[in-house]
Parts: sequence; C-alpha cells; structure tokens
Amino acid sequence: METLTRLRDHGTADRISNEREQPMYLRITEAAQLMGLSKSKTAEMASLGDLPGVVRFGRAVRVHRGMLLAYLERLARGDAA
Repeated sequence: METLTRLRDHGTADRISNEREQPMYLRITEAAQLMGLSKSKTAEMASLGDLPGVVRFGRAVRVHRGMLLAYLERLARGDAA
C-alpha cells in the first residue's frame, strides 16, 4: 500500500492507468493520425509491409500501438527503420 501511495504521489500510477486504458491495437485511421499521414498512405504502408506491427483480424487491419510508437521513436532518432 505504501508503494502505491508513493507511485500515486509521483504520478506514476496515473500514467500506468492511462497506458492500460489505451488500446493495444490501433485502427488504420488512428495510426494515420498518430503519424500525421493520410489514411490511404498508412493503409498502403500496411499492405506493403512498410509499417511494423500490422495484424489482420479477418478483414480488419490493426497496428500494434507499442510497435508503432517504437518505430516512430527510432525514426525520430534517425536510426534505420
């Protein structure tokens, strides 16, 4: 209980809670918004295999949020994609 209180005091508990509320998989439109690209360009990247973490659930295409964020961080650092 004391640890949880300390985490709450530093905002860590809220951050962990917020991360749990985020969906693990994003729709193409959500991934596009995150990257600042059009839906069609993002869908094209997904179909060509240029976007990491793409999975298909039947006809639905989703992008793994964590993998996409890691990819964007690598691009921001200038690392090879």
